[in-house]
Amino acid sequence: MTVIKKKSQRAVGISKSRTPGGTLRGRIDTTDDVLEQMKLRDLDITLDQLKEGKYRKFLYDPAAKLRANHFEGGRATIGDGTNYLEIEDDGTIHMIGDATVWDDFVVELSTAKVPPANAPNWAQVTDDGSGSTGVFAWHFANGEYLSFHIQMPHSWKEGSRIYPHIHFECTTDVDPAEKFDIDFEYFWVDVGKDRPANTILANRMCDTGVDTDTKHQVADVPELGIDGTGHTISSILICRLERIAAASNDYGGQVIIYDMDVHFEKDTIGSREIWTKDNT
Repeated sequence: MTVIKKKSQRAVGISKSRTPGGTLRGRIDTTDDVLEQMKLRDLDITLDQLKEGKYRKFLYDPAAKLRANHFEGGRATIGDGTNYLEIEDDGTIHMIGDATVWDDFVVELSTAKVPPANAPNWAQVTDDGSGSTGVFAWHFANGEYLSFHIQMPHSWKEGSRIYPHIHFECTTDVDPAEKFDIDFEYFWVDVGKDRPANTILANRMCDTGVDTDTKHQVADVPELGIDGTGHTISSILICRLERIAAASNDYGGQVIIYDMDVHFEKDTIGSREIWTKDNT
């Protein structure tokens, strides 16, 4: 790998090995002496440009399948020009196109609010097989629900679609044709905006899909996620999650919902400002 960047005038170490294609490998600190010794005329950069600090260029071994572009005015990019990682002059990292990544916002259902009636049952999932206290989770029958809140993280790519989903298991052997439904009722409001007058009620029919219990399964609720257009970081979703009967082939056993979380797309590791994303 060859890295060329403006440095202070000091002694440096240099690797002069080359790739089969002629690209220099190793690190080069661009003092005047180094530039003269290495005769870097084959690189797309001049000594004057380096001295003035206008350009920097990163060249990578093609075998590493990495590409970087020179930058001017304080922004470096690594990628193909459409999908890339951008490093701004203050060190801020921004992911563009396919360079974005996914993460979970975890809703701790163990701390969710239960209603005075129609609450799920907090019960043992399993124990050590010898009579231990065991571990516990919410067991849902039809008509039982919990309430909780979600706050969108500062790393979220504003306006992108989010995917709330449940992690669950069935408590008895099931016929693969059996199903259960989940209602997800919510409103989504941004900081400084009026909350919506009404909630949105989204439904998902969940397939049990297995011939046995104890399998860890997931289901997006709603199935196609939620459109985030117009929403910003620190916006809040006020939510209610309820199990309801399926229209046909309703699963008669309880459903254990381990937890609920939200898959969201990240284009930064945080926000530049406390209350605004400010990616410009």
